[in-house]
Amino acid sequence: MPFNLRSSKKAKSDRVFLILCAPVTKSSIQRDPSLDYYTGYQDITEDTNTFNTFDIGHDGDDDVQRNKNRQKLAKRFKRPTTWRDYCTLVSTNNCSIPDEIVDRAPAEDGSENGRYFVEGSYTGHFRATDKNNCTKTKNCTGHFMDFPCGWSSYFRQQAYHLDIALESNGNDVSGGYAYSEMVEIWKAANATSSDLIGQWWTPDATFTSFIGTDSELSKVISISRE
Repeated sequence: MPFNLRSSKKAKSDRVFLILCAPVTKSSIQRDPSLDYYTGYQDITEDTNTFNTFDIGHDGDDDVQRNKNRQKLAKRFKRPTTWRDYCTLVSTNNCSIPDEIVDRAPAEDGSENGRYFVEGSYTGHFRATDKNNCTKTKNCTGHFMDFPCGWSSYFRQQAYHLDIALESNGNDVSGGYAYSEMVEIWKAANATSSDLIGQWWTPDATFTSFIGTDSELSKVISISRE
């Protein structure tokens, strides 16, 4: 099943809550326990025992809390880096010398330039860009891995209406990523113990392959008053 927006009424109230449900690596929750539970709204008509509630949205007009949430996401979820970008923007020697991230430069024919993970050659890398820098960028955001154009996704609308400071920055016209790129990004997050949140579904072989690891995909939900 895809992780997407649902609405639900509280059993003892007429208030309506919007729920953004998405997978996040288990190691992210281990590093920051506040990601496991923060919002305080547990008595909704959803079995919250199967989710981790994550204070990524905003409820009300408190600009201080809104900025805290924005900064938290921008700091936590860095951008995945292609093999070519790592060599040109991060490596001090254009990947001519192996390091802990890369064993070699990508193929000269350019076929590997856009790869996010290659077993034995490039572990992947996540870095903070200007989009993550809340000092330089007023509307800074954390990274969210969204589906490609043509797949059903309402993340951009959800992020806007729930005031969630996450943004997908893939090469797709929608800002999403191709399926093969998403698989590589999950593998890169696992290999580098990096934080990653994005779209996925079950049952799926990629989801199953991470079960029992620090990168096991754990559902998180953001709850906000409509």
